[in-house]
Amino acid sequence: VRNSDFHELVLEPLPGSGAAALRVARCYGFRNIQNIIRQLKGPRGCAYSFVEVMACPAGCVNGGGQIRPDEASGEAPKARLARVRGKYSEGQRALWLPEDNPEVQ
Repeated sequence: VRNSDFHELVLEPLPGSGAAALRVARCYGFRNIQNIIRQLKGPRGCAYSFVEVMACPAGCVNGGGQIRPDEASGEAPKARLARVRGKYSEGQRALWLPEDNPEVQ
């Protein structure tokens, strides 16, 4: 499974620790979910310690788990979606310090 809706990460243990590598994956979209399920049901099982699954292609921005907008705000759905996507991209930074967040100050 090699596409933009499937990401895997392997965290190698410290040398000499004797710990196993931690393999995690996140998959978006039904095709990728189906491939993970096939791996689980296969004779070798799934190679991942943890898998995050979202049915929506490219993840579930503004999906069912999100806080619903206040109807009184009058914000257009497309404008809200753009704002939510912006918040997600802010979270992609390597390090996020509270004092750097303008909403906290």
